[in-house]
Amino acid sequence: MVADFQRYFGHDCSQISKHCRCRRTSAQSERRFSKLIFNRRALCFLQGNGGAVVEIWYDSLQDCRSPFSSSLNSIHGVCSGSPIDNRQYLISIKNKITSDVAWFNNERVKKPQQFVQTGNKASDTDVSKACDFCSWDVLTAEDDFGRIEGEYCVTASNLFKYVAPYQAVCLFKDHDPLSFSLDMLTDMFNVSHAWFDRCYMDHHDRREEGMRSRLYPLIVWNCGGRSGASQVHGHSQLLVSDRQFPQQEVLQRYVLREYEGDYYHDIFRAHAEVGLSRGNVGLGGMFASLCPYKDREVYIFGNTLTDAEFIKIVHCSLRAMIDILDTSSFNVGIYPRCEGGRMDQEVVCRIVSRGKHSSKSLASDFGGMEVFTGASIMHTDPYDYMKAYDIQYQSYAG
Repeated sequence: MVADFQRYFGHDCSQISKHCRCRRTSAQSERRFSKLIFNRRALCFLQGNGGAVVEIWYDSLQDCRSPFSSSLNSIHGVCSGSPIDNRQYLISIKNKITSDVAWFNNERVKKPQQFVQTGNKASDTDVSKACDFCSWDVLTAEDDFGRIEGEYCVTASNLFKYVAPYQAVCLFKDHDPLSFSLDMLTDMFNVSHAWFDRCYMDHHDRREEGMRSRLYPLIVWNCGGRSGASQVHGHSQLLVSDRQFPQQEVLQRYVLREYEGDYYHDIFRAHAEVGLSRGNVGLGGMFASLCPYKDREVYIFGNTLTDAEFIKIVHCSLRAMIDILDTSSFNVGIYPRCEGGRMDQEVVCRIVSRGKHSSKSLASDFGGMEVFTGASIMHTDPYDYMKAYDIQYQSYAG
């Protein structure tokens, strides 16, 4: 990640030391970022029309793994020579608008794991066991207004609801949660869109005096055990609440209303400045987040839930995680960009990885830093993800 930043910020991050001055060339001044380097730290701002959007700090930690020993060298690759051979580079990135913070250190992939699965690991796609969703026509319930069924997907009423007035699941008819094609994902989004429309019509017909008129739609797709899914069979949650979901409420109340520019446009441009975005916000685009909530977070923008370009980008983003980066568990969230919006208007999709096929680790990726500080510790590099995305996207050519 440090080497990737070097290309965009125009300096060698490994040589940041023993000087205190502002460096900004004429070529760099044309970019939308400013940069200040002092001591062993570099502070960079990615700018938007409304001001600084992203703040980036580098820390060079050259003495963080001493004293040195042959055991440390053999087990964890710690060199026994000069302390500079063991220098680590910590990158701290803050979204200055939402106050989200993420820390990156490539060395963390070498951390030992003692909470591991022993023996044969159960397959997340094992079809040998009985599955309610495979027999959806007899083992799942319908909503009061019936089911929405497509070629590859079908809805079912959620038997264990936590959102009112409407909550359902959209099931793939195929059991394997990771084998979905572009056609299958397109059908899932079309079926989901039709279900949301049915909810709006039903709510209008049932409205009584004093009932809330505004509804808030949301899609949540948890895939794999580490994501919070309780069923292996591929499915998403379809939610319509008469109260705004907390994170979207905070974003609307404290960010979008007070930020002087177009937040989504500016955050997209900030990522474009460092080579982490593709496309554009208006016509369909994505970026790999510099300040992810969890590993490999991706933001995707679409004109509507059923827009073909939006669905292709979502599919490409997921297939890059699954097929190239070995991801077996992930979370997807989709919601309207505007407060009180609908899924037939502009939408935002967020995706995060929650683990690999090959991992036998039982350790959670959600710890005390996330719970108590609101900051996230990353184990992956957004530039590695963008390389995988570009490779995957080439398969859609023509």
